Amino acid sequence: MRILLLLHEMTLSGAPKVACGVFSQMPAGCELMTVAARPGPLEPEFQRLGETVVVARNERPTLASPLNAQVAYVADRAIAQPIRAAALARRIARWKPDIVYVNSAAALPLAARCAPPTARVIVHIHEIETLLSEHARLPVANMLLSRPSRYIAVSHAAEADLISRGIAADKITVIPPLYDETEYPAPAAPRTLPNGRPLHIGGIGTDFWRKGIVLWLLTAAELSRNLPPGAVKFTWLGITATEAGSQARVMARKLGLNGVIEFVPGGSGLSGKMREFDILAVTSWEESASIVAMEAMALGIPVACFAGSGGPPEIVGDAGVIVDGFSPAAMAAAIAQMTASDETYRNHSARSIDRARSRFASSVVVPQIWRVIDNVMNGSG
Repeated sequence: MRILLLLHEMTLSGAPKVACGVFSQMPAGCELMTVAARPGPLEPEFQRLGETVVVARNERPTLASPLNAQVAYVADRAIAQPIRAAALARRIARWKPDIVYVNSAAALPLAARCAPPTARVIVHIHEIETLLSEHARLPVANMLLSRPSRYIAVSHAAEADLISRGIAADKITVIPPLYDETEYPAPAAPRTLPNGRPLHIGGIGTDFWRKGIVLWLLTAAELSRNLPPGAVKFTWLGITATEAGSQARVMARKLGLNGVIEFVPGGSGLSGKMREFDILAVTSWEESASIVAMEAMALGIPVACFAGSGGPPEIVGDAGVIVDGFSPAAMAAAIAQMTASDETYRNHSARSIDRARSRFASSVVVPQIWRVIDNVMNGSG
């Protein structure tokens, strides 16, 4: 079986990490060619798996508007360079892939140019709501509706979004994302509350509106006001050097959080910093799923999230807390309740470990995705 894998980028973000986890466990007899619109630190991993082509290696999109920039970048590089795109399409046609695996809606522009007409197409949907709507407005949006043999949605919330756009429910398989259990092994015992140091509340993600950094800062302010001085500290991992990042720092100062809050830029060392958290507050307005929530839970770190945010409540389940109404005050109260006693906190930690290991570990998720690929290849999926 020859598989053409299409990526919008090779960064350490969710969709590329999931693809890397899936295709690093290819069954015998599979061949892989990867085409990505943008390079990134995962490129060496994909190169080890097979031939790898980067469409625009030395160019970067602006970060002024991350969502629109990402969409426009992929579309421009995959479609607006017809000579190069045509040459790549001919090269792929000679290779004759059996399956085209489009790893996100953001990679649909590549599929429009690179997918041979006879190949079966699988689209793995990691997007939801506004992000998916941006891709659906592209000139190649008909690829989302007309071409795939099968859709993999990372949550039931993402599945519902696809159905609302006219995609038949029987063409969608819901499979959650995964975490690497070799990088996040289950601890020997549940966590306990810190002794002799402040409670450490974390947040992770870009500092743009979808990840809810304003909600997180307001939650931090509520906790800081309602707990004794020195009882809590806060860290946000993934701050950017953009206007949004500067605004977040100003808001933190105005909320009186200076001295108890740390902002850490994005990078490959964030997993080590996350291990220092006692609670992860996922305050996203919308998210198809949350790999960082899975990773935190695998380490025994309880997670709080908002109902109505999409995929995060499906990840958290009964292991952490799900807060109604996008209310920072309610989020702060829920976190205070989770940490009110060592027994309560330890129970949340134990449930988090069990839920992550049984539902989201790569050894559990990867075989599900390969069953879908095999079914599509055999015409039964």
